[in-house]
Amino acid sequence: MSLHRIKSSVLFAICASALSLAAQAAPVAWTLDGVTFDDGTSATGSFTYDSATNAFSNWSVSVQSGTLAAFTYDGASSSSAFVSDDHFVLVESSSLRYMTVDLLAGMSDAGGTIGLRIPAGGTALDGSYECSNCGNVRYFATGSIRADSGHVPEPASLGLVLTALAGITLASRRRA
Repeated sequence: MSLHRIKSSVLFAICASALSLAAQAAPVAWTLDGVTFDDGTSATGSFTYDSATNAFSNWSVSVQSGTLAAFTYDGASSSSAFVSDDHFVLVESSSLRYMTVDLLAGMSDAGGTIGLRIPAGGTALDGSYECSNCGNVRYFATGSIRADSGHVPEPASLGLVLTALAGITLASRRRA
């Protein structure tokens, strides 16, 4: 095998490695968008979801006072449970208050906007809702979650990779 072919193979391997690093999925930050309850109050906040590991983290969701008192679900005051790509529950530390969020589609590393499953009405605990000991319940009336698309290489990182590849190419041409 010629030296030129070896250099070309090494260059190809480096390029393939750089491209595979840029294509790897990363956890995605999601934000509540236009979320309101049937008592006229709202919920705001964000969380991170990693579809590759089904991991839910970095949540901070605040709800206004209405049927239930104001509260912030975060890592210090609550835990997450029953997490899947289209459903999660935030449980207050005493386990008496919780918020169930059902989504119309599954979350992915592609990001986008996903509507909340709004309960059809009645007293059944279905769709998205918040309750305190499930004696007092407020149902989600509107809203969605949104996220920018998953992993996008930074221009600076991409520039470094391209500069390195150009240097390797020039070095191999000078020696040939």
